Amino acid sequence: MKIIVTLTSLLISSLLFGQKYISVESKIDFFSEAPIENITAVNSKSTSAIDISNGKMAFSVPIQYFIFDKTLMQEHFNDQYMESDKFPKSTFVGQITNFSSEINEEQKVIAKGKLLIH
Repeated sequence: MKIIVTLTSLLISSLLFGQKYISVESKIDFFSEAPIENITAVNSKSTSAIDISNGKMAFSVPIQYFIFDKTLMQEHFNDQYMESDKFPKSTFVGQITNFSSEINEEQKVIAKGKLLIH
């Protein structure tokens, strides 16, 4: 099984934070390739933060807000697999390894860190 997770966000800067950006409307796309049927879900309730000066980043994802095409998939995901009532969120804290603060366009980067998820 192959799982791809994409994080996109509208970053909001503040003079108080300098090179730090925070998003309260991050979007996570979930894709899992499975033999019988591919599984996709979207979560637009995530929050994220990045420090441009050093590439450190973090995000928090409320599990119950993943929206699937099929209601039954969503129920199974929350009740049987993720147990979102017991484990309501997932977090990631890490470092972007190939980030350049000099580029003013979209970048594909790799982040290494700790993912906490049930």
